[in-house]
Amino acid sequence: MELPSMTESLFGNDSLTAAFLAGQVIGAERATKHIQTHLSDVFVGQERVYKVKRAVRLPFVDFSTLNARREACEAELALNRRMAPRLYERVAALSRDSNGTWHLGRSSEGEQYCVVMRNFGAHTLRDIALRGELSVAIAVDAARAAARLHSLALPDHLRGHLADYLAILDGLMRTETDAAAALDLKPGSSELFDHLAHTFRHHAPVIEARQRMGHVRHGHGDLHLGNICIFEGEVTLFDALEFDPALATADVLYDIAFLLMDLRVFRLREHASAAMNAYWDEASVAPEALALLPAFMALRAAVRMAVSVASGNLEDADRYRVLGLDLLAVRKPMCVAVGGLSGTGKSVAAQAIAHKLPGVCGARILRTDILRPAQDYDAAARLSVYEQMFSQARACLKAGSSVILDATFALAETQAALAASGLLLDGAFWLTAPAEIRLARVEARKDDASKADERVASAQRAPSLDPQVWTPIEAGGDRAQTVASILGALTRKHALVEL
Repeated sequence: MELPSMTESLFGNDSLTAAFLAGQVIGAERATKHIQTHLSDVFVGQERVYKVKRAVRLPFVDFSTLNARREACEAELALNRRMAPRLYERVAALSRDSNGTWHLGRSSEGEQYCVVMRNFGAHTLRDIALRGELSVAIAVDAARAAARLHSLALPDHLRGHLADYLAILDGLMRTETDAAAALDLKPGSSELFDHLAHTFRHHAPVIEARQRMGHVRHGHGDLHLGNICIFEGEVTLFDALEFDPALATADVLYDIAFLLMDLRVFRLREHASAAMNAYWDEASVAPEALALLPAFMALRAAVRMAVSVASGNLEDADRYRVLGLDLLAVRKPMCVAVGGLSGTGKSVAAQAIAHKLPGVCGARILRTDILRPAQDYDAAARLSVYEQMFSQARACLKAGSSVILDATFALAETQAALAASGLLLDGAFWLTAPAEIRLARVEARKDDASKADERVASAQRAPSLDPQVWTPIEAGGDRAQTVASILGALTRKHALVEL
């Protein structure tokens, strides 16, 4: 039997499609929308969604048998309930009676099987981004949800080697070559593939070290904006890759790289920067791992490029190709310090400028409030936290990532430690604000990492500053003006700030 093409189906679900759209599937809602993907027919009702596997056989998956489709539905349910137990309800059989009428869940055996889900409406992050309504906070919540998913997965000690990523590259090259030939074109991504292969080989020691340390896990596998939604008021990951565990098993940073790359596609650099920093903080990722982020994000762009060529969407393919090369471009990282007493808005300013600094997701923000231990600590412990921040900053810069040091630097010993750290600062900004404004801001904090309360803030005094190091910034008024002042000072000294 001849194998079906990307658009052909061994079982087209035509009768079932007509029944769903006519509201003639007993036990199911009438579908008001029918979505076809390469692997599924999705029928959208008012309250429920019914996802039926199509009987296709493709180079990467074989759903040609009923048993394979049933197993795929069961795998999809099990995998996605890790992230969205209330969104994914059950697997149900679809069968016809003697009159040819379709029934949902009448028996455990059927002619087809489907995953029954709750309908969350047009609330994927992609939908929200297309409406121009995606907030930084939502992107941050998505990154934290991914970190929680990865923390629950067990390490895989067989996959995630350099050879596995090079094999993905080889497959993508073949996909693009075959798809281009079918369109009577020449493949156009040799530069991207060559650059990716070189970059992966260059970072082989970090890749293999992370593999040995247990950072290769079965993750989501397809974590783009279209597979994250707002469900019952919470950011929820869904539609994980279920048909091939090997494809979904890699370094967890390759998993989160899809989200970060997709944010870059939408030109949401601030969102990508905030999401990267949230993931690094939530998962306690070592700074050395930042070296892998350009390669992993560019590889995700290459995947989308190859799929776009195979679909005949050459405009999208070119867009992903350009992005992939941009992600791999080497840029000199910057090191910036933002200091000031509690309530001057250091962290707000750091977050606002991070995406403007060189790097695929801007700068890594190192904040002493996050690095410090939960309990009260004395002067020696405080200095140890600063030393830890400086050590991580050196590692970030060595990995090619810009870094922002977010700390009070209010004591002479912390400023002395900065001077002795060996860090070459591209800018150091001391934020100032009247005491009453600082105290009001501290009192208004909610869910903030800082442990400083009004008592601590009122006792703080501005230190003597080295004018050769620190640039004073008035931060008591409009915060946008504060950020503009910092960026203005940086751009006067450095052409590398990405505005």
